[in-house]
Amino acid sequence: MAQVCAPTRTAILNPADAIRFPSTLIKSIEPGPGSIHPRTDHPARTREHRAKHVSRPLHIYRVRARMTAATVQIQPAALRKIFHFHGVDPGGRKFGFGVEVDDLVKRDQGVLIGRDSTQCDLVLLNESVSRRHARLSMGTNNTLHIEDVGSTNGTAINGTPIAPGLTRPLEPGSTLKLGDIELVVRYD
Repeated sequence: MAQVCAPTRTAILNPADAIRFPSTLIKSIEPGPGSIHPRTDHPARTREHRAKHVSRPLHIYRVRARMTAATVQIQPAALRKIFHFHGVDPGGRKFGFGVEVDDLVKRDQGVLIGRDSTQCDLVLLNESVSRRHARLSMGTNNTLHIEDVGSTNGTAINGTPIAPGLTRPLEPGSTLKLGDIELVVRYD
């Protein structure tokens, strides 16, 4: 079993696995005359050790990365951008969901919110929410928009009702009311 760690950390190499490593890597981890034993801080000697549950002796080396033009830098993974909606209804029941920005951009028709799971992408099980209540979409300049699609109990942003069929921008920090459910919009 071979485990090669970050620079200046200890690596444990099984001698049987050494043939699988490229010769340049083996040369870069072989102890040199000035090597220091990683556990005792004494000059390097044989480096054979016994480990629990391992039948063969292990050789422990200090591994140091060489910074060359061939060294590949790993880029961190991009963070997912998500709109979070959290809130409660008058009865105290909590509601919450998240919508990924990338998924919202890919959908031409947006994301439909409502009570009916066969027709909607996001389902809010509350009697005040219509079967097809509102639609979330991305507008120009990548801004979040909401449209009331003819709901019975209406949709409002920060207390201002939205007329059915009209699309309005929805900014982080706003309060979105779908029927009796009030949701706060947050963006991460």
